[in-house]
Amino acid sequence: DLMPASSVLGMALSATVFPRRSGLSVAVIAWVLGVLVLGVACANFVNLAIARVAIRAREIGVRKTLGASAGQIAAQYLLEVCAVTLVAMLLAMTLIGFLRPTLDAVLDMQLGAMLTEPTLWAALVLLVIVVTFVAGAYPAVLLSRTTPLAALSTGQSRAGPRFVGTWLVGAQFAVVAFLFIAVAVVYAQNRELLKTGLGLSSDPLLIVENDPRVTGVSQQTLRNELVKLPTVVSSTQMVTPPWKDPCCVLPFRSTPAASAPLSTAIMYVVGQDFFETLGIRLLAGRDFDERRARDIAATGPPTGTQNAVISRALAEELGAATPEEIVGRRIYRPDGFAYEVIGVAENSVLSISSSKAGPRPRIYLFNPSQPDYHVVRLSAENISGAVAAVDALWKRLAPNVAIKRRFADDYFNDSYASFAKIDQAFTAFAVVAVAIAAIGLAAIALAVTNRRRAEIGVRKILGGSARQMMFML
Repeated sequence: DLMPASSVLGMALSATVFPRRSGLSVAVIAWVLGVLVLGVACANFVNLAIARVAIRAREIGVRKTLGASAGQIAAQYLLEVCAVTLVAMLLAMTLIGFLRPTLDAVLDMQLGAMLTEPTLWAALVLLVIVVTFVAGAYPAVLLSRTTPLAALSTGQSRAGPRFVGTWLVGAQFAVVAFLFIAVAVVYAQNRELLKTGLGLSSDPLLIVENDPRVTGVSQQTLRNELVKLPTVVSSTQMVTPPWKDPCCVLPFRSTPAASAPLSTAIMYVVGQDFFETLGIRLLAGRDFDERRARDIAATGPPTGTQNAVISRALAEELGAATPEEIVGRRIYRPDGFAYEVIGVAENSVLSISSSKAGPRPRIYLFNPSQPDYHVVRLSAENISGAVAAVDALWKRLAPNVAIKRRFADDYFNDSYASFAKIDQAFTAFAVVAVAIAAIGLAAIALAVTNRRRAEIGVRKILGGSARQMMFML
């Protein structure tokens, strides 16, 4: 299964943002948003150009009278559009150059390296050509079809079918509406994610990261001492702490038959009192018991049937109508190894930043000696005192090794950072699109109002006030 090394970074980023393999990627989403915003700008330009076709009718009539062909008129207009696009591009690149230090810090990128790439400038030249034709083709056709007689006799020309401008305005505001809906959805999801993540437990969770193989303090000794502290509610161990990438995803069947459908679940290896410490409710069955040999998962290749606790989502995928129905049953890996379900836990979210995570079901295995991370549930009544008590205990157990500890919320904030940036990107795209659409609509309104000056004059002669004219427009 070979792949170019240059594709690894993109795949890792896409897997972080899109846990389910949907075919979407960050690059595709960025392209789509960029094209939508650029499409709004092009629609605005076409609308303004259509409004100006009538104003430029006399000029075109004179040029045609002096021998200019329709092709020359269209080519001249496209060159004008190309010049405007080039100036806009140069202004944008100049602005990026001035803001590069700020953008590098905010986006965590190195734009300087990108700006020296020849392929970037070739792509920008191609973009200028494409935008020139997209934005200028229709107005160029309208101008080239202007007849000298009609233009010189009235000084104006019919600016194409009226429905074209209406549809262009509708299209650009439809894009703006889509972007705002996307902003609202992403914002709502992120708020829910924050509520779920930061509300993992009613009490703060402190993670002790020190490796027992380095400190010489066994996890069991540390746990026994921690639970004696009055400021510690409970304590457990995990191979993977909350909000970090889980170790692996395992496939399971409800029967050993190869024809049975497969379900996948994230595996967590945990210690004593795991569900109590993390506030995950057991719906059926029992918790792990270190006195039962089959409850303790093997550190190497498993032998015999081992006990496991699964999430409600996995029980449902394996065909159980209720959590109680699957307790005592066996589930099977494709290699035939069996696990006996001793308990069913409520669905939980413990990781968000990996393609292994997302909304997948969970399976929990028990082995107090294997995990390297110690999760301590502190009393919320005196957090600073509880942390000080843990530090004092550690100094007594390992006086020559500094304690490494972090709150679970810190892990969550690290994982959540990428989702927050996506929220900001959607918002920025939407705001830019709204600004472009509003500016374009204001310019179109000015052009339309300018053409209605005679009508406004008649209305004022017949008694219309300035305020009435303003409200009407």
